[in-house]
Amino acid sequence: MTDTGTDTYAFDGFIVERHHWVSTITGMLNSAFCLSTTEQYDVGRVLTKLFTTLQIPERGEPVTLPMPVVQEVHSRLYSEALTTTSAAARPVTDRDCIAPLEAWRNALENMVTVAYPRLQPADRALLVKSFDDILKAIGVPRRAAQFIPEPVIAAVRDLEDARAYSC
Repeated sequence: MTDTGTDTYAFDGFIVERHHWVSTITGMLNSAFCLSTTEQYDVGRVLTKLFTTLQIPERGEPVTLPMPVVQEVHSRLYSEALTTTSAAARPVTDRDCIAPLEAWRNALENMVTVAYPRLQPADRALLVKSFDDILKAIGVPRRAAQFIPEPVIAAVRDLEDARAYSC
């Protein structure tokens, strides 16, 4: 990874910028929950502030980049998702599969902590609070998801396993 002196870093031959992280997470949430333009803007603003505060990517070389960020860097997958018109948001019905807010938060948090496992406890707390605030603001879990990404499904399994083995 090469420091370019800004919010841009080169990682394994490609450039990773703060907006890649912001677009990835905003795009994932938009693809799942059909965010309005205002919601996209608000989520992007909160994420930009979060990643600026956490100094990502300036804080140093990530241990690894999560696949969604790699997809955004290489093909603008999530940026493109933000420009497409999707179905209108709707509340959950009894025919919808839902994932709890905790699973969504854990999946998003894991993306960042896989890349930057040495985040300080205060930084991790900020990460959790920011993701909780974003997810609550867009109505998770009362809002129907068009799909549930695999990392969220894995987080649901982890939560279920933890509950099954708790005393």
